[in-house]
Amino acid sequence: MFILRKHAILSAVISICAIWMTGCSYDTLSEAFSEKFIPGAPKDVSAAASSSYSSSNSITVSWSVVNGAAGYNVYRSTNESNDYRQIGSTYYMSHSASYFTSYTDDGLSSGTTYYYRVSAYNNKGESSRSSSSNGVTTRPAAPSSVSATVQSSGASIAVSWYSVTGAAGYIVYRGTSAYGTYTQVGTTSSTSYTDSYPSPGTTYYYKVSAYNGSGESPQSSSYDYATTKPSAPSSVSARAAASNSITVNWYSATGATGYRVYRSTSASGTYTQVGSTSSTSYTDNSLTPGTTYYYTVSAYNAAGESSQSSYTYAMTILPPPSNVSATATSRGGINVSWSSVSGVTGYRVYRSTSAYGTYTQVETTSSASYTDNYLSPGTTYYYKVSAYNSSGESELSYSSNGATTVPAAPSNVYATLQPSSNSILVSWPSVTGAAGYRVYRATSAYGTYTQLGTSSSTSYTDNSLLLGTTYYYTVSAYNDAGESSQSSYNYVATVLPAPSNVSATVQSSGGYINVSWSSVTGATGYRVYRSTSSSGTYSQVGTTSSASYTDNSLTPGTTYYYMVSAYNSAGESSKSSYAYAATVLAAPSNVSAVLQSSGNSITVSWYSVTGATGYKVYRGTSAYGTYTQAGTASSTSYTDNYLTSGATYYYKVSAYNGSGDSELSSASVGVIVP
Repeated sequence: MFILRKHAILSAVISICAIWMTGCSYDTLSEAFSEKFIPGAPKDVSAAASSSYSSSNSITVSWSVVNGAAGYNVYRSTNESNDYRQIGSTYYMSHSASYFTSYTDDGLSSGTTYYYRVSAYNNKGESSRSSSSNGVTTRPAAPSSVSATVQSSGASIAVSWYSVTGAAGYIVYRGTSAYGTYTQVGTTSSTSYTDSYPSPGTTYYYKVSAYNGSGESPQSSSYDYATTKPSAPSSVSARAAASNSITVNWYSATGATGYRVYRSTSASGTYTQVGSTSSTSYTDNSLTPGTTYYYTVSAYNAAGESSQSSYTYAMTILPPPSNVSATATSRGGINVSWSSVSGVTGYRVYRSTSAYGTYTQVETTSSASYTDNYLSPGTTYYYKVSAYNSSGESELSYSSNGATTVPAAPSNVYATLQPSSNSILVSWPSVTGAAGYRVYRATSAYGTYTQLGTSSSTSYTDNSLLLGTTYYYTVSAYNDAGESSQSSYNYVATVLPAPSNVSATVQSSGGYINVSWSSVTGATGYRVYRSTSSSGTYSQVGTTSSASYTDNSLTPGTTYYYMVSAYNSAGESSKSSYAYAATVLAAPSNVSAVLQSSGNSITVSWYSVTGATGYKVYRGTSAYGTYTQAGTASSTSYTDNYLTSGATYYYKVSAYNGSGDSELSSASVGVIVP
């Protein structure tokens, strides 16, 4: 045997030397050996759980390099001695000149111990398997069936779960909501844990993970929760609600589903339950008036009942007065009355300006009525009354009805003439507490004021007026309590009527027109308006305080139309109906007489006169003698043909139109007929 082995080794050495001498293409000695020998079994095989956390378990197997190996086969078993099955291979990577001398086994069962063996192989065959690696146990699975139960004390919670294969221990996590953040509260090697320090009345949620030398499992997918019993209520207070009842109040206790109320007649006596409630107040009825009662309160839920709170106490009191009523008086006060209460020493009266506002004490009295004076006008007041004696003061009564005092007189009353309707609008600011207003009128400031009407608004229109009259107005406000005094007066005069009987007359001189009319009562003056047509524009030409006016600035021979208005401090009346008159024409001027060449006729000429429709020619035989009309002309000349030889003739001319004739002109120069 020894000779054969020695021969084989010598043959290999010779072959290797031949390879070197012939210059073969092997890169390494290991490759050369792989062509000649089956590799040996790997050594130093070890296994370790993967350090990275994931949802799957994995183990990394590693070993030493084997010369001449082209690759390695990895075998796994859950029994160190036998039953190994191949689970994977690695191979030599020539491009990196390195071997895969490790292998990661994924997807393993939780909490299971695994063993590994490795063999090397090349083209000559596979080596024997290595010795078994160390056993590695994967991380355990997450615990299941987690349960949380409040202990009988109500102050701690017991958490339990099913055991997990391969677990060395368990970590317990707690949160205050199912899907919130869970924080580690403890560890244990058993399948239960008692959470001894939870807050009272709080609901806690629990999850559990398992761990071993390979790491920690995920937290359990299942969770459970439990609520601890509440703490004792705080800030317990008691107050008398009536002569035979006391109301107990307290702050809510976290996690409480209800409260139990206990009562005693002494601070350190025996407390007996008198009721339970789901709210934070309780009214204890059927008590004895004037007695002090002591109260404690506990909170409870499904986990149990808390200890009783610190005590509080209150004394029952007198009942508050009933049937409180308020009635306003016509003088601005309010009478308050109520039903008397037995055993009282007196009553306190409280007042407010709103039913649910703040009430302020205004008086004490030993009788069951009170008159409140010196109140603001038009203000609604509400009253409450308490009864008192040596044991204390009762609660305030229910509020009385609201009573409103007589309103104040209106201020800033205004009377305004409405010219378009010849009415007077009386207005004033609203008055607090007024239900309506009464309007009074007189024809003098200090005369007798008679009621005209009422209004629910702050204005009134007076239509029953006489033109040109001054009216005085006062206003009062009223409500159910009565009527205020009348306001200060205000006044206004109505518009005057238009003047009547207007007439226009030409003065004897012919150049002036006198306009006259009937006087208007109450007028302080008149305005005279003139136009040159009846329907034309009338312009003011003068004012006068009398009932006539003479218009001087006129054009001769013109028809003028007149209207007249009356005025006073209230304003101006409308214009009167019109009257008209025409001025007399002016006498023609520059009258001349010229003997014609025939010697038997004279031509008379003159300047035209504005407004004239024709002219009348007069003839005389002496300058200052009698003139007789010789003819008419529509132009500014006239030829006189009926003459006597040897006579001297003088001429005068007048102008005329529909209004009449003008005066005769001055005489012409005398003309002698041959």
